Amino acid sequence: MTNDKPWYKKWWVIILCIFFGIIVIANLGDNSNDSKTISTKQIALEQKEEVVAVFDLEALHGKSVDEIKDILGTPSSDTEPRDLQVNIKSEDQSAKEWDKTYKKDGYELLVSYDVASRKVIDFFVSTDDPSGVTKDTKKLEKILNVENSNNFMIEQVKALKDPSVYTGIKVVPKN
Repeated sequence: MTNDKPWYKKWWVIILCIFFGIIVIANLGDNSNDSKTISTKQIALEQKEEVVAVFDLEALHGKSVDEIKDILGTPSSDTEPRDLQVNIKSEDQSAKEWDKTYKKDGYELLVSYDVASRKVIDFFVSTDDPSGVTKDTKKLEKILNVENSNNFMIEQVKALKDPSVYTGIKVVPKN
């Protein structure tokens, strides 16, 4: 009889099995690099999405609320203050400011104006994100075509519950 070992006890079979086992375990492990690559690619695609101006505030600069209505069409909320609201004697309670809301392409533009002079006080656009908040206010500036404008002062409106995110931007015309 020869002193041969069974095939499964030979050194090269054991090393081959260990090597094969390491490969199988490595492939079954966490593929976090793959998911990070996918999410990074998705973010890059979203950032490459070109933002088009929905409301061109540069074209509306210096216009009264009535002229804006002629340009943008009928607002989704088109009410005027009643005479009683305007003519209240008390300075604290009279309606001096009013607003109109325009909706287009999933965005809402709120135009606040002085009731007596019909002059625009400010514009507000909220985010279209379903959560109601965003960190990307530059996108909102592009939506309003004011990202490089010298005609407006831009204020970011912070969310009440989380001041690190924004509900929209307020755009005030400079005079």
